[in-house]
Amino acid sequence: MLSTRPIANTLRARISIAALVAETVDFVRTGDELRGECTAHQDRERGLFVQDAKGLYQCFSCGRQGDVVQWTRDTVRCSEEAAIAILRQRAGFDSPDD
Repeated sequence: MLSTRPIANTLRARISIAALVAETVDFVRTGDELRGECTAHQDRERGLFVQDAKGLYQCFSCGRQGDVVQWTRDTVRCSEEAAIAILRQRAGFDSPDD
């Protein structure tokens, strides 16, 4: 699910979904997509696809999908606000006004 908060658009533009997901998933390139094992379930089929150009990921086995905010929410198990705070720090924002 994509976050509709305005800061989420900025974070999606600044943070590569492929780089973020690659911190926990080993990928194989298939065309324009990266394919790996989903961390949300026992996945031996490499059902997780990441499209860096679109800033999105989707697991075709369990249905998990989203953007950098949703990935952070799912992997850290936190609220949207906490995920945005984590990603703001990663993107180099120093203050809430950035």
